[in-house]
Amino acid sequence: MTFSIVIPVYNAEKYLRQCLESVVNLSIPQGADLEVLLVENGSEDKSPEICDQYSDKYDFVKSFHFGKIGAFAARREGMKAAGGDYIIFADADDLLAKDTVSAVYSFLAGTGDTVSDTENADILQNEKVKCLPDIILHNAAGIDTPSERMFGFSLEFEPGRIYNAQEKDAFYRVMCLNDSLNALWNKAISRELAQRIISEEDANGGTGKKRFNHGEDLLQTAEMLDKAESVVYVDEILYYYRDNTEGLTGSYHRAFLENQVDAWSSFDKYAEKWTGNRYKDRISERKTLTCTIAVKSLVYSMLGAKEKKNELKRIMESPFYKEYALKMLPKWAPEEDIFIHDIMISDVPFKKLIGLSVRHKARTLVKKLLRKL
Repeated sequence: MTFSIVIPVYNAEKYLRQCLESVVNLSIPQGADLEVLLVENGSEDKSPEICDQYSDKYDFVKSFHFGKIGAFAARREGMKAAGGDYIIFADADDLLAKDTVSAVYSFLAGTGDTVSDTENADILQNEKVKCLPDIILHNAAGIDTPSERMFGFSLEFEPGRIYNAQEKDAFYRVMCLNDSLNALWNKAISRELAQRIISEEDANGGTGKKRFNHGEDLLQTAEMLDKAESVVYVDEILYYYRDNTEGLTGSYHRAFLENQVDAWSSFDKYAEKWTGNRYKDRISERKTLTCTIAVKSLVYSMLGAKEKKNELKRIMESPFYKEYALKMLPKWAPEEDIFIHDIMISDVPFKKLIGLSVRHKARTLVKKLLRKL
């Protein structure tokens, strides 16, 4: 059985070698093979050279260069090029646990439990059915807290149980209520699922998301979950996440809100298909959080005062912001987001947010100066 690890790479020079060292030093069990696909997409640092260095050094590492196609398309290209039976996703600033492939392989090798099927229970009673799941969900931990699970999946899903296509309601519910299922880096998917997605995409003329960098996890995970014929949760920490304030999700990007609007528009269709309007209010709260994150990223960025004012005005005048920004946040929203949202719903939000950004920038510059002394 072959496993393909797909890693989109964009301006990841600072942490890329650490990520790749965790990958090339994975424990690979007997009976399993590995290929690593580095999908470099228009980096402006030394990431392309690093990718090529590892590709030259290791036969099982392949380096691709596509230009600035965006994170969404980069993962798609990785899925197209993958030759493995299962595709494991990773981000270029994170680490894989040494036993990532071993744990997934061990589960698949031992998969022979009877698939739940009440109509054919008599037929299956004394018979084991081989059923390899389309999606294998696993847990993760922060790099600084490697033994602490990031997600309470075991409270939502029965570990080791393969949920068939008619039993995915628990996953749909979690997908609607919070962002714990959004990321692709806590999943492995079957090649069959990837091929179904790519084939349907090609039949419809392609993705149309060539520069889609923000919200792409939500968009792709929703599609995968919708098309999966079976899902399983393996209750092991197989990934180490880095809270990287310099990455795509940790700094201000002008396209952030626009990409998120597109992602939420697509997700709304899936949510209505799965659950009707059952979780509409909770999804609305998550859209409020999206607006808050856009504002927070801008306020705490190092852009100039004039550019910040123009960007904040543009954000606050967008239809998505006007519809969702001033509504309730999810109860699980981080404290910093609650703080920013309180300013957003105040009597003079624009003035207060710009004032906060000025103070933050001044403090940041002072700290940098002090470090140089």
